[in-house]
Amino acid sequence: MRPILNLVGRKFNRLTVVSFNRIEKNKSLWDCICECGKEVTVIGSNLTNGNTKSCKCLIKEKSIENLNPFIVQKVDIKIGQIFGKLTVIESAGLDKYGNFLYKCQCLCGKKKIIVGRSLASNLTRSCGCYRQECLSGENSRFWLGGISFEPYCPKFNNDLKRRIRTFFNNQCAICGKTTEKNGAKLSCHHIEYNKMSCCDGKPVHFASLCRSCHSKTNKGREKWESMLHRIIDEIYDGKSYYTKEEYKNVVH
Repeated sequence: MRPILNLVGRKFNRLTVVSFNRIEKNKSLWDCICECGKEVTVIGSNLTNGNTKSCKCLIKEKSIENLNPFIVQKVDIKIGQIFGKLTVIESAGLDKYGNFLYKCQCLCGKKKIIVGRSLASNLTRSCGCYRQECLSGENSRFWLGGISFEPYCPKFNNDLKRRIRTFFNNQCAICGKTTEKNGAKLSCHHIEYNKMSCCDGKPVHFASLCRSCHSKTNKGREKWESMLHRIIDEIYDGKSYYTKEEYKNVVH
């Protein structure tokens, strides 16, 4: 067996040899300490030939860099710096990809961890509240002047809704989905989008709709009104609910 070369005190890349450990399978093992502070036992030949350079922390760093060369970039962000509605209040370390994270306080009061690159590049300007503001009320592209807040005619009550759903056999007038598959009572949709129908003397037609189909009717209203009128006229002879007398005969 060849004499063992004393490696104690020598440094190999990030590893410094602190003591001899043992001989195993004719190979010398040495206790080392890495620059990161972690202790590790390494085969002597792997130290001298450069096969082992760290406790594996170097491999991890390299793999992150190779994953995306644009990810590991420390951005110049300071505590107290403001980005839109967000104020940086403290550093929050790294995520699993090596992105620098920062804890921020939004003007709405909510605190959130944000990726530094998103702040520096103006991709993130709030905790998410700004986007919600842009999609609601008058800022929404679906805004129709606030008509969703208008009251319904008092005659549009639970009794009428039961008669509408029963008329359509408790199924969606568009897709045929049942109440059970809908997971809730079917919606009673005003085909003419007139909430005061039944009270103002204007023609009124309804349709029982599942949640999915009902949500679609908010966009392209003319198209849905035309299609539902055709369904009512051609399949249901222009009717869309039972009268009170008809309902009594149906349920009894």
